[in-house]
Amino acid sequence: MPCHLSKRDTNDEQCEQTLSYDKQLLLGELKATDAPFPIINCNIELLGSTNAKYKNRGGDCFTLTPLYSGSDSTGYRATKDYMGGKLDLASACAISGAAIATNTPMTRSKQLNFIMSLLNLRLGCWLKNPNKPTKPANFFNKPWWYMYMFKDMFGQGLNEHQSYIHLSDGGHFENLACYELIRRKCKLIVCCDAGADPNYQFQDLARLIKLARVDFGAKLAIDVSAINQKAATSNIAWTEGKISYDDGSYGRFIYVKASMIQHVNEELKSYKRINPDFPHQSTSNQFFDEMQFEAYRELGFELTHQMLKSVDLATTATSGEQ
Repeated sequence: MPCHLSKRDTNDEQCEQTLSYDKQLLLGELKATDAPFPIINCNIELLGSTNAKYKNRGGDCFTLTPLYSGSDSTGYRATKDYMGGKLDLASACAISGAAIATNTPMTRSKQLNFIMSLLNLRLGCWLKNPNKPTKPANFFNKPWWYMYMFKDMFGQGLNEHQSYIHLSDGGHFENLACYELIRRKCKLIVCCDAGADPNYQFQDLARLIKLARVDFGAKLAIDVSAINQKAATSNIAWTEGKISYDDGSYGRFIYVKASMIQHVNEELKSYKRINPDFPHQSTSNQFFDEMQFEAYRELGFELTHQMLKSVDLATTATSGEQ
């Protein structure tokens, strides 16, 4: 994973300005800095779990951080020891974005799973279960990959007790990546919803509200009626809600929705005229050209810039009132 680092990014340690392509940033070795703490969200597939909650949901939130990796269903392990300490940042991010996968809540059909596996139309990754002891690598404890291919194909053995677990896109569990922030009772959460939602049904937000209430006893109160409701343009693409945590504390929840608003540049307006579905084009298109990529990047910049001019992020929520 090539990247550019400054001295500040590495706790003032001496480093080369440009890392070589064969140099990997190991997740368990990332140093603490002033930058945001990375919490990489994945979904552990649990369609075969004996736990009714996990089986019904089809999975659980599996997090990869510089400190610990794991989930409620499997338990956690220090990341520096997990997978022999060889899990790198690039692999963790790639697993977190494995959107096309078998045995997810969206692909529970056995026929569909079989065809996808047969044609290798799938992403995701098999990793060691954090609750299983790490053994020295040898022929007998290496996974028999052909066996796991058939498990994937027929949806068998997908539970939290297996030696190896299958991870896929974190969006298969919770698509806004705010679940773990609410677990940690964050005082300020800025949520950017870029999911394809052309009818503005806010399904991902509704799922987050439900999961936060059921799993953590946290109540998220928010009104999204001011955000673009299928209109060509709108004056605003963000709103603020408040989270009431189970310990009596509160948090602010800034919600930004991918929407066309009136005060954007001509580049975005032109792209919208050419592509009426923008910014809610189907995510089945995984091959963005430069113009499409730049349109979404620029829209994100414009919305965030205008949101920051109207929202004071320095204040702290002190009550549950809107």
